[in-house]
Amino acid sequence: MCSKTLALKSWGLCLLAPKFLSAPEGFVSELFVDQAHRGQGIGSLLLDTVQTEARVRGCSRLMLVNSRERESYQRQFYQKQGWIERENIANFIYKL
Repeated sequence: MCSKTLALKSWGLCLLAPKFLSAPEGFVSELFVDQAHRGQGIGSLLLDTVQTEARVRGCSRLMLVNSRERESYQRQFYQKQGWIERENIANFIYKL
């Protein structure tokens, strides 16, 4: 859990999809740590909290999208946390 102080320095949002497959899936929609507070384990704590909650809720996996231009991608933040990049998946948007 994040303390009130940490919550002001970071933000995370995970959406849980209902059971369409064998088990529910989670999607990490947002994960942000203020630049002045990066490198202190706050992002790892946010991800650990999301992973724990997803397990409690019976999720089979978590997914996220991370721009290759972002610092977190370039520093391999998610890979270092055990996340696997799915290189064969295309990411699409539809602008309205």
